[in-house]
Formats: sequence, structure tokens, C-alpha cells
Amino acid sequence: MNQGMLRPNASFQNMNRPPDGIRSNKSCGNIGPIDSDGYFTCGPGEVVNGYTMVRLLGQGTFGRVLEATKNNQSFAVKISRQGDQFLSACEHELDILNKLSHTNVSPKLHDQFQLYGCVFMVMEFCEQNFQDYLAQFRSGLPFRLFTQVATRLAHLLHTLHLLHIVHADFKPANIMLLRYNDLSSLRLIDFGSANSSADLEHYIQSRWFRAPEVLFKKRPYTSKIDSWGLGCVLFFARKRVHLFEASSEHMLCRQMIGILKMPSHFNSTFFVKNTFQFLFQNKKELEELEIDKNAPFFPNSGVLKAVGRPQCDARDWKVELQNVELDEGDEEEEIIMKIIKGLIQWEPEERFDVKKVLDILE
Repeated sequence: MNQGMLRPNASFQNMNRPPDGIRSNKSCGNIGPIDSDGYFTCGPGEVVNGYTMVRLLGQGTFGRVLEATKNNQSFAVKISRQGDQFLSACEHELDILNKLSHTNVSPKLHDQFQLYGCVFMVMEFCEQNFQDYLAQFRSGLPFRLFTQVATRLAHLLHTLHLLHIVHADFKPANIMLLRYNDLSSLRLIDFGSANSSADLEHYIQSRWFRAPEVLFKKRPYTSKIDSWGLGCVLFFARKRVHLFEASSEHMLCRQMIGILKMPSHFNSTFFVKNTFQFLFQNKKELEELEIDKNAPFFPNSGVLKAVGRPQCDARDWKVELQNVELDEGDEEEEIIMKIIKGLIQWEPEERFDVKKVLDILE
């Protein structure tokens, strides 16, 4: 469940008040600039509670984020949609942000207020998103910058985990730079899914960054789901392609098998017991994934048929992580492989925690 702000290039023109789009919210008794979907609407230059709105930064299921200014200082203002479920989500995120107030994990919360049944969270303004930073390196991050990114992100997650908070939606879109091109100013955003391990929701993590235990609904989830997310993000930073790019859960399972081989535990949603009939009917597909015919169970038909992307093929770590365009030494590539392979493991118990990444790099 991603409560972050999507579509960062959305037009600010969409924020103009539609003449017939304003409605009242009976649950809160407010009448204001709220469109028919519960979004707060305004235009450039409008002043809300002392903040002058500048532009729309992004929009998602749970609300919008605007750039605003006050006293010549820029802020990011996250505005929830009207509705009890959105207010509850914002209250939860505010609770997390308050717990992080003494850290540098997230942009600082500057102000908060409610208007028209919407929650406004005024945050430090980040000058750059991580995806735009990475876009400067078409061949991927060179080793020196890779280690800086890996160290900083591992530090941020380690701080979270020491506070018994799991981010639960760790991905490039939820990473920002407070200052342009300054990796020491990396910050995490969107704590709508974050919680303690015991209280994590059933459906968490964006699909391309979803850990196997979440895919298989094998609870309880732990901070190791953030370790998996970190591995996926670091792979993307190094190669500029995603390790997993699945259009369905069955395709995600196939892509995991392609790089990790078969898991040790059976899951009835994605696997079937080994039978001669199934082996005979799917021999070619099983061979394509390099699956032993004597395995106790096989991927089911839904997984075997989930093809269409390069990540669906059988893959080798050395080939996947090789970056010939950067032409770096074997020692550097071995360190990168050790980190990413250690983070991308089927079993949480075998997966690196983020402290292990720091031990390797520091």
C-alpha cells in the first residue's frame, strides 16, 4: 500500500478549482476547495494558512504534495484527501515522523494543520529526487558513488530499525536528496506503510521491491523486508535496470526463481507438488528455468506462463551485475556482488541486515 505521492511531473494546472468540482464533506462538516474525488485544489500563488502555493510536485491515492513558500523559504506540503481513511493514514505517518524528529532519516516536519477536512504536513523541501540523481549516470553508479549511496541508505535504514520501525515501501521513488547532488543529504519519505514488525499490514511493498515473504504472505514480517528493498534499489543504482520488473505476482515469483533458483519452502499459490504428469506437460518450461526434474515441487502453470520480460529468464549473478561500460576492477565488482547477493536471499534469516552492509563498507 503506497501512500506516497506519485506522478512527480503532474501538471499544476490540474490543481485549478473546477467550477463544479467543489463539494462538501458531510463527515467533517467542512465546505471548501475539495474536488469530487476528495483532493484539495488550488492554483499557483494562492495562500493557504500563510503558505503560498507554487507548484504540484506529485499526486497519489492518498493525496497531493505541493511546493509552497513562506518567508522566502521553500517547503513541501503533503495534503491528504478528505475521508476518514486518509485522515487516519496521515495521523499514522505523523506519529512516525515525530518519532524520527531527532534523526536525519526524513525531511523535518515543519508544521501541521487541518483545513477542509484535510491534513496538511509541511516538510523540509528536498531539491532533488533520487531517480533524477541516478538519471545523470546512464551506465550506472561508479564504485565510489555506489559505496556512498549504499552506506548512506544503510545508515538511514539502520536508524529506523533501531527505533523498531520498518519502512515497508523502500524504493527509489521514496528516496530524496535535501540538497542537489549531495549524497550526504539523502532522506527517506513516505512512511504511510511504516510500522513495527508486529503491526505491518498484510499488503505492503511495491511489487518490484517486494520481498519473498511478503509475496508468499509468510508472516511475521521483519526489518529484513527493507534489506530486500535495499538490494533491489542498489541493483538499480548500479545497472540502471530493475532486478525485478514484473506485471503480476506470478511473474515476480518467476523472476525470483530465475535469479535465486527454487526456494526451500512450498507455497500453494505459486507451486505444485512434483508429479510425472506435470513434469511431462511442462518439461520445456521447467528446463528454461533450469529447475531440477527431481525437485520436490515445481512452479505452477501461472508462474511458468508469466513470461515476456528479460528478467523472466534464468539468470546468473555474475552476468547480471557485470557492468562493462564502467570497466572497474574485480575487487570492486566482488564487493558490489557480495552486498547485493547478501541482500537478495529467499529466507529472511539468510539475508543481510543493513548493519552487515555497513560492516562491509566501513
